[in-house]
Amino acid sequence: MKLEQSVVIDADAAHVWALLCEPESAAGCVPGVRLDGRDDDGHHRGELTVSFGPTRVAFSGVAEIVMAPEDMSGTIVARGADRQGRSRASGTLRFRLVPGDGSVRLVSSADVAISGPLAGFAESGGRHVVEQLLAGMAANVSARLRDERPAPGTVRLSLREVLAAWLARFSRWPWRRGGGDSPTPEGR
Repeated sequence: MKLEQSVVIDADAAHVWALLCEPESAAGCVPGVRLDGRDDDGHHRGELTVSFGPTRVAFSGVAEIVMAPEDMSGTIVARGADRQGRSRASGTLRFRLVPGDGSVRLVSSADVAISGPLAGFAESGGRHVVEQLLAGMAANVSARLRDERPAPGTVRLSLREVLAAWLARFSRWPWRRGGGDSPTPEGR
């Protein structure tokens, strides 16, 4: 799944860049993210918790973070699994800061793969999760740079968003569009 998003952060680009270069500070601004330390090889251990309606899912994993100060860009390569080990996720996030007049645009592209029971939902609802993560992060970075406390929390998709995502996925099935045979009791 490929996702591209951008958000505006109401702060000076140099200050935003300095905050992003401190993984613990940056992670503290992303809803649902918690860093648990750093391995000897430089990888960061942590967790991302997302609520899908009444269901909470926590992915634990590792991430490699590479920052490129010459063009205020970075790459995060991560992999993890939910606590039950049934769903796995891996992905690469590339981002860059585009300075503006008193603000900065964070432009990101992600290539994410999810396997297991959450794979179907991630394909249709992943965009909602990324939008909320980036919007929450932008607000929290702005707050932190104003010496305010970032809002804690988890990315929460309402039941309405969860159902919309599942219905969108369901409508793409071939038999729903007349592109294949509809399922029958004999075919199950």
